[in-house]
Amino acid sequence: MKRLFTFFILLITINIGFAQSSPYATLSGVQLTPNPVYDVAKVKFEATRDAHVTIELYNILGKKVLNAASETVRPGDNVLSFSVTELPRGNYFARIKVLGGETRTIRLMRITP
Repeated sequence: MKRLFTFFILLITINIGFAQSSPYATLSGVQLTPNPVYDVAKVKFEATRDAHVTIELYNILGKKVLNAASETVRPGDNVLSFSVTELPRGNYFARIKVLGGETRTIRLMRITP
């Protein structure tokens, strides 16, 4: 009975170890500056590993209005910049996606002079 119990614990430990290590990058410290934005916005974040990151802007009705950025980033601190001059003033949602991984959404306000 003791041998069967040890084997069961070993299986649980292995499964937990696999669940904790993800093959996909994650983002932390995601910030959109300046907000409100007049012409160029910057998304600052830290990536855990190499990743392909896209930024898309949606209006308040949920319609995609701009493919703002699509780049491969390196581990560590990153900044992606994009222009919003083609958009009318108003409220938008910036969706930051990691290919195969997580998605973050940040509210963005576009202002005009």
